[in-house]
Amino acid sequence: MKAQTLSPLTRKSAQLSWLSPMSPMSLVALLAAAWLAVAAMISAPAFAQAPNPEVCDRTTQIRDFLVNSFSEVSVCDDVTLTRLQELTHISLDNIGLTSMESGDLNDLVSLRSLTIEDNPNLETLPDDVFAPFNLRTLLLRNNAMLTTLPT
Repeated sequence: MKAQTLSPLTRKSAQLSWLSPMSPMSLVALLAAAWLAVAAMISAPAFAQAPNPEVCDRTTQIRDFLVNSFSEVSVCDDVTLTRLQELTHISLDNIGLTSMESGDLNDLVSLRSLTIEDNPNLETLPDDVFAPFNLRTLLLRNNAMLTTLPT
């Protein structure tokens, strides 16, 4: 029997012949397994400390207050969801607040006490500002322009 000479292209094709076309479901499963492997390499606390980009989009005074609430944080991108969920009391006192937007207090699921005082130009509060909380204490004082409370 005579030996057959293979061209470089034929040799490359023969080397890759063990790869068969992958179904979309197999590809999804492979990608999911790879993602889980990467997630397992990341320590649990670091994985839970994913940045919360929504903090940067909040009303300026609220954003700055949240950044200043944590000693190890200097910019809004460093405020994590985990940190927000740990806050139980916030005092928005004399911070020049003129209005609040819907979502400014999002993710503060442990909030039990909220103080908003000495913001003489605060005019409005969104209707859902207190909705996500189980507040025990709400103190609104010396906000002269605030004439209507959310229902």
